[in-house]
Amino acid sequence: MTLTAGGSAQDRAQRASSSMPPTALCAEFHRMVAAAGLGGEGQAALVEYLTGPKKENFR
Repeated sequence: MTLTAGGSAQDRAQRASSSMPPTALCAEFHRMVAAAGLGGEGQAALVEYLTGPKKENFR
């Protein structure tokens, strides 16, 4: 998961005076996951971060 792609698209949108709320939201999710130490784990880490760990893994 990299912030570069989302950040780049968001930068281009700002230069074109175009709003891209979903891109900003994705960038914020990435910052949250990275702050939790899961930045290099991929999209699965984002899903787990947002939904919580699977309960069946803790039985």
